[in-house]
Amino acid sequence: MILKFKKSTIAMVFAAALLGKECELLWGYAAALLHECAHLAMCIHLGHTPKQITLGVCGMNLEIQSVSDIKERMMILASGPASSFLMFGALFLLRSFSLVNLSVFEFANLCIGIANLFPAMPLDGGAMLKCALISRFGIINGAKLMHRITHLITALIFCIFLLMASADMLNPFLIMFLAFLIFSHKDEQRRELISKKLVLSGQIPHSGKLKYLALDSGKELLDIASRISPSYYIITAVFADGRFAGEISQSELSAAIKSFGASCKLGEYLELRKLQPQVY
Repeated sequence: MILKFKKSTIAMVFAAALLGKECELLWGYAAALLHECAHLAMCIHLGHTPKQITLGVCGMNLEIQSVSDIKERMMILASGPASSFLMFGALFLLRSFSLVNLSVFEFANLCIGIANLFPAMPLDGGAMLKCALISRFGIINGAKLMHRITHLITALIFCIFLLMASADMLNPFLIMFLAFLIFSHKDEQRRELISKKLVLSGQIPHSGKLKYLALDSGKELLDIASRISPSYYIITAVFADGRFAGEISQSELSAAIKSFGASCKLGEYLELRKLQPQVY
C-alpha cells in the first residue's frame, strides 16, 4: 500500500496556523486517520487489497481495489462513519465522567461522522448512495444520477456558506469542506471515465437492461450484429487509436448493414453516417 502526500496540505497547515486554528486542524487529521483506519481494517477483514492512503487538504482518503460485491462495498464505506460516531460517544462519556477531556477531538469525530453521511461524492454517504443507484440503474446511468445529486448537495452547502457569511458566522472549516467537494468532483469525473471505459470494454459487467460494447474502429458491423440478444439493448462505442470516435445504436444496425454490408468497418461507417444521416 502506498502513502501519498499532497503538497497542498502544507499550505493548509500554514493557513490554519495564521488563523490560529492549527490545533483544531491537527485534531481533525487525527480523527480522519481513525476514520480511514476503520475503512482499512474492514477492507482487510473482507479480504480486499488497499491501494493507497492520500493525505490531502481535507484529511485522509483510502483507495482500495475495485469491490464488485455491493454488500461488502457498503460495509467498507459504513465502517468509517460508524467508527467516528463510536469514538465521539466514547469521548463524550469519558468527558461526562471527568476522566478525559478532549473536546476538540470529540467534536472533530462528530463532524467527520456527520459530514461523511452527506449523499455527495466522494463522501462515504455519497459512495453508499452511488452503490445503491448502480445496483438499480447500472454503472453508467447510476453514476450520471449521482453526479446530479452531488451538484445539488454542493449547491445547498454553498447556500449555507453564503447565509453564514452574511450573518458574520463564517467558519474556515466550512470553506475547506466546500472547496473539497468542488475540487474533488474533478477527480471523481476522472474515475467515472475510467469506470465507463471498463464497462464499455466489457472488463466489468453493466447491471441493467442497456448493454454497452466497446469495439475498435477496424471491426466490422457484423461484430455488433453477432452480439445482439433480445434480453438487452445494445449501444456500441467505437474507438480509434485509443480515442472515442462515436456510438452506434442497435436500432440503426439493420439499416447500416443493409446499406453498407456487414463487412463495413465501424470507423468507415461512422464517417459515412456523417455524410448520410438518413441511414439511421
